Amino acid sequence: MSNNASDNVDVLVIGAGVAGATAALAAARVAGSRRVMLVERAAWPRDKVCGCCLGGRGVAALESAGVKRGELLARGLVLESAEVRCGGQAVKLPLASGDGGAVVIGRVELDGLLVDAAVTAGVEFVPACSARVGPRDAGGAWMVTLVDGAGTRLVRAAVVIAADGLSGHALDDVAGMDVRIARASRMGIGAHALWGRVRAINSGEASGQAGADALPIGKVILCTGRGGYAGLVRLRDGTVDVAAALDPAVVKAAGGPGPVLAEILRGAGLAVDGPWPERFGGTGLLTRRRSCIASPGLLVVGDAAGYVEPFTGEGMTWAACGGRAAGVMAATLSPEDAGAAWARWHGLNVRARQRVCRVIAGGLRVPGCVSVVAWLIGRSAAARGLARAVAVRVSGRGQKIVSQGELA
Repeated sequence: MSNNASDNVDVLVIGAGVAGATAALAAARVAGSRRVMLVERAAWPRDKVCGCCLGGRGVAALESAGVKRGELLARGLVLESAEVRCGGQAVKLPLASGDGGAVVIGRVELDGLLVDAAVTAGVEFVPACSARVGPRDAGGAWMVTLVDGAGTRLVRAAVVIAADGLSGHALDDVAGMDVRIARASRMGIGAHALWGRVRAINSGEASGQAGADALPIGKVILCTGRGGYAGLVRLRDGTVDVAAALDPAVVKAAGGPGPVLAEILRGAGLAVDGPWPERFGGTGLLTRRRSCIASPGLLVVGDAAGYVEPFTGEGMTWAACGGRAAGVMAATLSPEDAGAAWARWHGLNVRARQRVCRVIAGGLRVPGCVSVVAWLIGRSAAARGLARAVAVRVSGRGQKIVSQGELA
């Protein structure tokens, strides 16, 4: 970049995660000759703390944006079942199957696939570049400062899609875009573990006899306990993705996340064969809400718009669905209409589901409550049927994909 150079962009997307890359791809595919730029503050490629499970609705959104299910499965795996474990209880739940089912895929692979598709569609991708949104100019364009190793430039963007994640700072200078973090919010922790087996050490539970492999390909295990909860799923390369939401005070008292995770797994009746990760990635405090997620020509998408601990594994699904919708809006509507349409869509399709996750997250803070629910599911056909219906709804399509005719 050259210093003090000015540029005009029709759609500027900040952040190349699932939400941002999907938004850029969707915008480029319907933008015609309009210019779409995607900037990412990290060097590329990069990994992220994530549960690595993309539900059927998210897969459908990506297919609508131009990335086919076969491309995802070439880098990932089909997710077939989930198991919830707490104390002496374990419940296995089947997930939606077939073309409408969920996929397990690492973030390096998924984000790389999305960015490559966006570039093929004509998006200009600029990694290792920070962005700061300033005021609108007299013509209504947003003035955005971009900084990378080559210098600084000012970009005029007709529409900005801010998808810079939980801890992004792109909107710090925009009035009315404050973020409120929930009290007692947990922190995100993640790593990839070289575990040959994850063994069920309590006999008679849903995972089988003691010593059996409790984590085959195509299964996710969700464990709750004192200090938080953790999800385990095996990736295509054989490593185990570990993603957890932990209480910061408990992590501090234990001297780090490793001992807390080990205790959660032991309490859930699991042991691992292999070394514990030497390092864990982390996020900021998870549960938060932005006071405003849209204004004329400015759409806040994905985790940047607000986040709730998604024990249901819907984080990437929300990001994919929201990114696709926001990208189409940004490229086909006027800046004023795009902001209003995005606010309506987000309220109906994301915040409504986050309310459910907020209730579940509250219940998870009482492990005894989880054990009682698991006990009921294990002994009541009606409870099992309800739990399976919820699991299939979460993992399957279950959400209409927005069409251009429905945006106005």
